[in-house]
Amino acid sequence: TASDVAYDVHLRRVFLRTGLADADDLGHIVEQARLAHPERPGALDLPAWDVGRRWCRPRDPDCDACPLAAVCPRLIDAAAGVRAT
Repeated sequence: TASDVAYDVHLRRVFLRTGLADADDLGHIVEQARLAHPERPGALDLPAWDVGRRWCRPRDPDCDACPLAAVCPRLIDAAAGVRAT
């Protein structure tokens, strides 16, 4: 639906590295966003995109400066195969 998250490279990387998702699959990512924010999963788009662009970069992520540092398990390898589509 219109309120679901976008299957964006940054959101996918953040969801996988934080453990919010365990598979890089459109249906799974959307389902996990719906579980995390049932009223409006799309509200996770901008924050995840921003974290992905600023701190959770594909190479050389800046985990220590990330606002999610205290809660993120830093599963860096979980997003190794994520590429822009």
